[in-house]
Amino acid sequence: MKTTYLLPLALTFVMSSACNSNDDPAPGPDCPSSTPISVKVLEYMPAPGQFVNLAPRYEDGDDAETMCRKATEAINRGDVVTLGAFGGYIIMKLDEPVYTSINDDNMGLRVESNAFITSTDHLGRKYGSCEPGIVMVMEDYNRNGLPDDGKWMEIYGEVSHLGSPVDVAYHNPNDNGDIPYTASDGTEGHIPYLPSYNKQPYYPEWMDSHKLEFSGRRLPDNGYLDEESGQYRLINYTGYVDGMPNKDSELDLSDIRDPETGLNAGIKRIDFIKIYTGVLQVNGALGECSTEVGRVVLFRK
Repeated sequence: MKTTYLLPLALTFVMSSACNSNDDPAPGPDCPSSTPISVKVLEYMPAPGQFVNLAPRYEDGDDAETMCRKATEAINRGDVVTLGAFGGYIIMKLDEPVYTSINDDNMGLRVESNAFITSTDHLGRKYGSCEPGIVMVMEDYNRNGLPDDGKWMEIYGEVSHLGSPVDVAYHNPNDNGDIPYTASDGTEGHIPYLPSYNKQPYYPEWMDSHKLEFSGRRLPDNGYLDEESGQYRLINYTGYVDGMPNKDSELDLSDIRDPETGLNAGIKRIDFIKIYTGVLQVNGALGECSTEVGRVVLFRK
């Protein structure tokens, strides 16, 4: 984990709703180079992590509805929201739909975060900070403003075909300490408590449950210990949130698949986005891998 996660992203864009309207879904040549899309967070369910209860900040009396509002405000102003460890997720409704045909008009879609590249290793892989979040999308077919129109479809990234479905359960330690987890693939371990960085509880304080359970596609571990330097290196993955620097973080709208069959989903319009942390891994003193989510942005290639 990066100790800079609590810092806001310095992002400034020009808003222009005319760039993506129901009447003219293909953005035209007069659109600004980057156009943020306002969102409303419908559900915010982070798994435990060292920035949970900080980004956004939990305060006494906050409940799920309050935390959704805080997450909405943070994302729309350009800050990041943490999803915690594997499976932690956020569901957002876009104020305006995005049409998958935008890729045909030199436009792209990305979700901003705070990933970066430091260098390249001996195998030619770029590394730096990568905590990949898998992106799921849904069209509002019945136009009722709720994500109740069937299953979520997955935007494939570069290693999605190597991932496997897994269920993970995190157990509340009821104090400021390590948080144990067990997974259906036989993995077990704990989310380490790192008070030298952050001293707040790492288990979401607005949730009363003794166990949190999540499901999703587990991507291959991307962190490894470089024995020469003694530091962990996190290999950058393309096609995810918090996988590559913002300028290189385009999502492939031509490769949206049914997560169960792997077949093309045929989605023409995106009204809802769900993002969840896709790696279940702890990288030494850096702590757990956890995706951070920022603005949703249309941009010109």
